[in-house]
Amino acid sequence: MYLYDAVGILTERRYPDREEVDTGQLAASAAIRETGDSGVLRCILRCPLIHGDDPMATVLTSPATETAPQRLVLDDVTWDQYVTISDALTPQRGLRLTFDGTRLEFKTLSYRHENLKTVLGYLIATLAFDLDIDLQSGGSMTFRREDALRGFEPDQCYWFQHAREMVGVAQWDPAVHPPPDLAVETDVASSSLNRREIYAGLSIPELWRCDGKTLQASELSDAGQYKLINHSLAFPFLQVAELQRFLHADSPEAETQTIRRFRDWMREQGFRP
Repeated sequence: MYLYDAVGILTERRYPDREEVDTGQLAASAAIRETGDSGVLRCILRCPLIHGDDPMATVLTSPATETAPQRLVLDDVTWDQYVTISDALTPQRGLRLTFDGTRLEFKTLSYRHENLKTVLGYLIATLAFDLDIDLQSGGSMTFRREDALRGFEPDQCYWFQHAREMVGVAQWDPAVHPPPDLAVETDVASSSLNRREIYAGLSIPELWRCDGKTLQASELSDAGQYKLINHSLAFPFLQVAELQRFLHADSPEAETQTIRRFRDWMREQGFRP
């Protein structure tokens, strides 16, 4: 699998071939060639998860693990450049893009990351299904707001209070549709960018963050900052930290067993929406 066909138009910048090392964990080489159009550069990025000897590639060679994910950050990226790269990469993701207005981060996703976000998603869906709570999920869809110069993919996102407004929607439009009521951030290996600030920039009212050891919920304040809360806004009866017991990395049981155990625990609590 390649991170390929990401054709970004990077204006007024010229890079020589170079070697980069990020905190001693990430070895990267960049080769940028001019298109001949008055200082416009065409940047072709390839991430060789299986292959890769392309001389015109930005190569991330460290394996995607919990401690050393593959990561690359480009500086001085414009909104149009971000959109171009994001659109080019859409068919073959396997990575996460985060844009904070000037910097664009590419980050591959480890098995642990994907497993953790999936199990947590199962727990959320089980709560909604068992308690007959309206739910529309957006998964890891790409959110973009040009007015805020922000773009990213959450690990999971959901509409509950606004679920019916999202029924039948083919493409989320920030000018028309509400932001998700809840976003989930699985932070096994931290981003180089401030993703909490980016979530806030898209006015997402509730954020759950799981790092594999703890699960915390935060509410977006009127000041635009996230503050920790004990009980979920989406599930007011739930102390979010209680779910951590079902998210252990060294669990000897299969996911189906975990979900059954969670469902039994949930019913014992006598939760009511």
